[in-house]
Amino acid sequence: MDLYALWQLLEGAGAEPGESSAQIGADGEAYAGVPADRLLAVVGALAEAEGFHHLSAITGQDLGDAIEILYHFWWRGGLTLRVRCPREGAVLPSLMTLLPGADWYEREVREMLGVRFSGRPPMEPLLLPEDWEGRPPMLADDHEEDAS
Repeated sequence: MDLYALWQLLEGAGAEPGESSAQIGADGEAYAGVPADRLLAVVGALAEAEGFHHLSAITGQDLGDAIEILYHFWWRGGLTLRVRCPREGAVLPSLMTLLPGADWYEREVREMLGVRFSGRPPMEPLLLPEDWEGRPPMLADDHEEDAS
């Protein structure tokens, strides 16, 4: 997907100028920043216009003041959507209505980073024990405390 086509897709999905970003990385893959409230519209537009139906993974990272979730797609090349959400009380829309394969990825992100996904069935534990009561293990504060 070229950069111009990506910008058009973001605009067509209702992203306002300045609230989304797009670039082509040195690896030739496309990257786009998407507001959380436009995620479903953008993924729906990708599926309809470009045939992006293969979600390779959902990953994430704790940025300290926010959590960034990365949605990795593949079809004739890579595309990663970046979505930032507040670190505390993070909620994103589930992609399961559009891409049922998002289930396990969303469950992993929920357990590891504490991000909740709206509009999906309840999540059973995937990686952590059912009786887990601690904070999500991939939040930066937990790693800093372990290092001391």
